[in-house]
Amino acid sequence: MKKTLTAAILAVLLLAGCGAGENTPGAASSAPADFPVVGEPSRFSGDPLETVTAALECSQYPGDTQDLTISVTNTGQAEASVGAADLELLQDEVWYSLNLAPRDGGYWGPPADLYYISPGQTRSFSLALAAYGSPLKAGRYRVVFSTPEGSYAAVEFDIT
Repeated sequence: MKKTLTAAILAVLLLAGCGAGENTPGAASSAPADFPVVGEPSRFSGDPLETVTAALECSQYPGDTQDLTISVTNTGQAEASVGAADLELLQDEVWYSLNLAPRDGGYWGPPADLYYISPGQTRSFSLALAAYGSPLKAGRYRVVFSTPEGSYAAVEFDIT
């Protein structure tokens, strides 16, 4: 029986640029310069899942990158469920969740979905970094996908 999970995934179907100034889509948003706003310490600790992995095209992105495309692969023998894509920032050896930035007309509203990935399959997800404020300040970030069981899959990257 499949469990239900309210998840947050921000979807925009654009590819992100990998080099500073190369293939960087669009202009930066008009979010205040003090974004991203660091929230609570991450709810994800310990080792990530071994059977669900997340990957990015690059390990470094320029601060004005608007979108990331994340590939999530199920290497296990059973169907996997993921959702709740969170963006986190590493500060003083602790991961912190980032708050969504305000935008014209209110805040970004993530859809509540649970995504199923069959054994051996990969799904691609887009994450709009502009939802957290743009440009992002330099630092170490990670995208985290939660599972209904309370585990997670994550991929780390740097903003330069």
